[in-house]
Amino acid sequence: MVIGSVAGVDVWLVDPDEGSVGVLADGLAAMEPWSRYQTGAKQLAGFLCAEVPGAQRYFIWVGNCVAGAVVVQPIWLRGPYLQFLGLLGAWQKRGIGRMVLDWLESGARLQGGNRHIWIMASEFNASARAFYIGQGYEEVALVPDVVEDGFGEVLLRKRL
Repeated sequence: MVIGSVAGVDVWLVDPDEGSVGVLADGLAAMEPWSRYQTGAKQLAGFLCAEVPGAQRYFIWVGNCVAGAVVVQPIWLRGPYLQFLGLLGAWQKRGIGRMVLDWLESGARLQGGNRHIWIMASEFNASARAFYIGQGYEEVALVPDVVEDGFGEVLLRKRL
């Protein structure tokens, strides 16, 4: 499905595919927060292509280039939970993350009964936290030791 465009090129959400997962996982594993957590490309590739009941998993394509991935748990505390949003460095700061959040919010509103959208971002990931706050999310809690001992995750919420 098309969720927007960048410089006149369509931005797509498509089902994960084995052919592009390697490039995506290699690139994301080298970036924060995954590099700090020492999450290897193989582990990321497994996560990005895993079949989990109820989870929505998409790769983000811009034209004919894989740009990132998004994973959503559609039912979590009266609204969806954005479990994963990662964009390769070359595709950041082009409005794609905002497009994904707009798509998520539109879907949540259409479903009805949702009161919130939830996200967690690593406490040390100041740029991600600033991005989500800029999109109308508020930090509501610090949850220690979720991903790894010694690291906190910030729970963010957007009220619908």
